Amino acid sequence: MAASFPSKPSWDHDVFLSFRGEDVRKTFLGHLYSALNRVGFRTYKDDNELERGSDIAPSLLEAIEHSRIAIVVFSENYADSRWCLDELVKILDCRDKLGQMVLPVFFHVDPSDVRNQRGIFGKAFACHQKVTTDKVERWKTALTNAANLAGFDIQSVNGDESELIKKIIEDVWEKVDHTYLSDVDGLFGIDSPVEKIISLLRLDSTDVQFIGIYGMPGIGKTTVAEVIRNRISKEFDDGCGFHTKINLRSLIQKCLLTIRGKKLGMHDLLQEMAREIVREENRGEPGERSRLSFYKDVRKVLKHHKGTNRVIGLKGFFPETREKPFSIEALARMSNIRMLQLRNADFVGSFEYFSKELRWLCWERYPQVSIPSSLNLKNLVVLSLRNSKLKYIWDVSKVLKNLKVLDLSHSHDLIGTSDISGLLNIEKLIFKGCINLIEVHQSIGNLSKLIYLDLVNCQNLVHLPTEICKLRFLENLNLYLCSKLEELPEDFGNMESLKELNIGCTAIKHLPMSIGHLKNLTNFFWSNGGSLLGSPGIYNLSPLWSLTSVKELNLSFCKLSENSFPRDLSGLQNLETLLLKGNAFQHLPIFLSNLPKLKELDVSECDLSDTSGPLVVGSPFLWELNLCKNNFCSLPVDLTSLPLNTRVSLLLCNKLKVIEFEPCKISISYHCKSLEKVTFKRGLSDSSARPIFCSHMHCYDVEPLTGKQLAKLEHLLGLKASLKKCSHFFRDFIHTWSKDRPIQGFPDYMEPIYNIFLPEGTMPCGFNHEDNVACTIVDVPRVRVSSRSFQGLAVCVICHIIDPDHSTLAITIEDEDFSRHYHTRLSPPFEDHKGGVMWVSCWRTPSLVNECKRFNIKVKTDVTDGSNGSHFWIVKRIGFRLLSEEELDRATDIWGESIRACDLGSDPPYIWYLFENFSLSFN
Repeated sequence: MAASFPSKPSWDHDVFLSFRGEDVRKTFLGHLYSALNRVGFRTYKDDNELERGSDIAPSLLEAIEHSRIAIVVFSENYADSRWCLDELVKILDCRDKLGQMVLPVFFHVDPSDVRNQRGIFGKAFACHQKVTTDKVERWKTALTNAANLAGFDIQSVNGDESELIKKIIEDVWEKVDHTYLSDVDGLFGIDSPVEKIISLLRLDSTDVQFIGIYGMPGIGKTTVAEVIRNRISKEFDDGCGFHTKINLRSLIQKCLLTIRGKKLGMHDLLQEMAREIVREENRGEPGERSRLSFYKDVRKVLKHHKGTNRVIGLKGFFPETREKPFSIEALARMSNIRMLQLRNADFVGSFEYFSKELRWLCWERYPQVSIPSSLNLKNLVVLSLRNSKLKYIWDVSKVLKNLKVLDLSHSHDLIGTSDISGLLNIEKLIFKGCINLIEVHQSIGNLSKLIYLDLVNCQNLVHLPTEICKLRFLENLNLYLCSKLEELPEDFGNMESLKELNIGCTAIKHLPMSIGHLKNLTNFFWSNGGSLLGSPGIYNLSPLWSLTSVKELNLSFCKLSENSFPRDLSGLQNLETLLLKGNAFQHLPIFLSNLPKLKELDVSECDLSDTSGPLVVGSPFLWELNLCKNNFCSLPVDLTSLPLNTRVSLLLCNKLKVIEFEPCKISISYHCKSLEKVTFKRGLSDSSARPIFCSHMHCYDVEPLTGKQLAKLEHLLGLKASLKKCSHFFRDFIHTWSKDRPIQGFPDYMEPIYNIFLPEGTMPCGFNHEDNVACTIVDVPRVRVSSRSFQGLAVCVICHIIDPDHSTLAITIEDEDFSRHYHTRLSPPFEDHKGGVMWVSCWRTPSLVNECKRFNIKVKTDVTDGSNGSHFWIVKRIGFRLLSEEELDRATDIWGESIRACDLGSDPPYIWYLFENFSLSFN
């Protein structure tokens, strides 16, 4: 054992672990190793970092020499191993000659037995005496000296392994000054920035703290962060900067968690942090971790049978062109697995060896025709086999007392549900998209705790069993797109807990009278329920009028007329949303005035004309009125009678000519070919005014610029050359306008985006740009924004119009993770022009340019023929320029002055706005 030692130790490892593998490797030692790594210690464990086939003894000797502290775990069979005893001798030599610290841990062994080689340690040495004598005395001396050192005995914590690990970690922190760990040796001058940042963290607070370290590459940002983690991580319990007192509310407030209904969402950073914590459990052997989710790790564990009983969760998504099936034995080794999520996976072997601890099984594209009877599912809570090859669920009925969710969505080969009476506590059954399902087994009536049944798009389902009416606790029944289903059972009203019913796009045209007994029904959808059947007036709606609890009623495209409704619908006293889209009303229904709580009314595409009579809505709570795609020339509703802040949609009311309203009271969206005049009864300066939503057409109003405005615009965007060409460019078009029609416009107040169309010219000065762009979609090189003074940007697109009649051009700006998205869409500035156009737009986007390091600008052609649009527009060049607050204010002034200008002038350039062919006047 004689060996030379380095004159000055180099601590490559913070901790060396000496242990008897068969005793503790997969239990206590594994947990201790993970805990040491989590708090930042670089820990050496021979089965983790040593390459196979190397000379193990010299490698271990070197590792021991270069470890600052050695933890020796004395267990029952430690002294049986001559290897372990040699390690111990070397460790104590390093303690004497290099100052290495040694911490003994007595794991279910008596320290006096170790010290005096009695008991099981005495028996081990009796065996060693028979084989070799030259090392025995050194081994005995090493055991005695090590047992005399201060250490830990698991009996002192009543056998609690987690408490013992906690005490070991605390002791190591005390023994090792963490500011001098191996990761900061030789880092001169690092203390100052580290201390400054630590002072900002408020370590006494339980709130989540975020500190960003910004700077050019290579200056030591990552190193500083690692040193800070090492110095403060002992203040925290999983080593990631979170104190155990931080609760869900705090994480939600910091936008790290979101809760929507019963779904919990987690920020990407939090997810990645959790994955990193799991990886730290064992870097080298993924099968020793508690959870597996990375494809390569999962494949390695399954292919080579590397799983262990430490694995409690596995997520394995495989490509569709997968290799040969895995052996079921690979999963059987994970005897404690509770969550298993697979996609495109196949296994061979007996399923009886599956973990009996399994609680959640999600196996997408499950390849078998039935669920094997040998698969133990007694503890399963969720079973999801979406897109499976199942033809039937199981051969014989299974009693599964714990199963609460069964999801067989999109299992196209499934033809029946088999006997499911054994699902005693099932709460959710999902057969969505099972297009060949022809029957639901009558045993469904025995599922007394079922609350959710999804049969969406079960296209071949002809009838429901009458036993379904026994489901007194069912709350949600979705039969949407069950196109062959013609009727509901007569006793349907017995499902007294039903809250939501969807029979849209079915063949049902009559409702059972008992449906009126559904006193808890709040949402009823019959949209398009009879669009392929019969003629107007054949539907029996009378059972609906006694549903006093209904809040949302969707009867869109049901071929109804005003005669389908009674004059008085006051029985629907709680109705808030009424959707009647796509029905044919010669006259507007009178009952609309008798719905006191109505908030949303949709009578779009109802063929309403000037002879349909006035629309009277009696609810003071109305906030949305949809009148799109109707045929009236004047509005059927008195806009002054609508409640404050009502939104009115008039899109594609192509016969409408005049709109008059108060912008401070309501907001209107319109896209109407014949619209000639919009009159605002109050000025737009009213601070309480809501935005006016204006869509886009092929023609726009134009507004002349004064000489003063032109000078400002030249200076702001460098457009002098292009502006000189404007007069000739627009002369023919502007002369088509009537002199007695004032041409006015204003910016799009909903999105602070200003637009100018100019004849094709050179890219304005100061714009970064891409030349010779030949494709329709353009990605501008990503931009790093280093100044917080920017408040927006200008975008310039130079393009060539080939066919302007069937397309629009769109600019989209978004950051790289798509959390911020800005979009503007324009038709060609006039229908008959073909040739080059330059489109300049100014965008006020402070959050984008201040909070995002990079973003994308794309130009795309939107067309109606399904093509990519390249034969309508050719985008030749795209450029951008960041704008300061001052520059954006000057742009706003220019556009604001043009709003107030009304004279055409003799031969001016023009700004083009996002508005139709109408005049705007202010009374």
